[in-house]
Amino acid sequence: MGIGADTAGLLFRIKADSSDAKRDINSLKSEVTGLGGGVAALANPAALASAAIAAIGAAAVAAAVGLFKLTQAASEYGSAINDAAQKSGASVETIQALGFAAEQSGSSLDAISTSVTKFANLLGQASLGNEKAQETLAQFGITATDVDEALQQAIASIQAMTSETEQNAAASTLFKDRGGDVVKTIREMGGSLPDTIQKLRDMGIMLSEEDTKAADAFGDSLDLLSTQVKLLGYKFANEFMPQVTSAIQSISRF
Repeated sequence: MGIGADTAGLLFRIKADSSDAKRDINSLKSEVTGLGGGVAALANPAALASAAIAAIGAAAVAAAVGLFKLTQAASEYGSAINDAAQKSGASVETIQALGFAAEQSGSSLDAISTSVTKFANLLGQASLGNEKAQETLAQFGITATDVDEALQQAIASIQAMTSETEQNAAASTLFKDRGGDVVKTIREMGGSLPDTIQKLRDMGIMLSEEDTKAADAFGDSLDLLSTQVKLLGYKFANEFMPQVTSAIQSISRF
């Protein structure tokens, strides 16, 4: 007897539904297996719950480790800003703005901080009456004695120069820059330090002086803890040193 159209359609639907059901079952088996319980876990809810809790616990630990690494990285960045500001006498906002522009131009916070410190040294020599330093600053129209204000004047002066050769020569004289990093940083800033500072404020990524000090304190505490753990390990090893020495001597005699 032949199969009618209605019957054939019904059989096709049953087959399709059964395929979907098999697929759902296999998917469930895969998920349970991923939790470490396999099909046996379906018959043991406690095992399934334990596997789920273990997976959640592992995820929590991974999140905690990631958070610690993020905190450590933030501490290192804030500490670097704080150290550069202390060495140069510039504000933390100025250092951050210069560092941001430097990294955007292919340089680095460390490189630009070194250049700023050298410029601050030149400024300090001028304030102490060094005539050569005073003449150098006057040559580029730098009259301010405050590091931040003097940097703004130096940046604006270099930006106003139309010749790239003149810009590089000026950066070399004022910042002892030999690689052109300062000029590239100034171009990235559009020649305006205040505008770059305001840009970082508007973006919400400007750290305050308190933030950088806190980051530096965290880094110092972490270094202290690391040293304490290391010394504790040495002390623990020293307690067993006589026994180890005796064992080595025995082996040597044998």
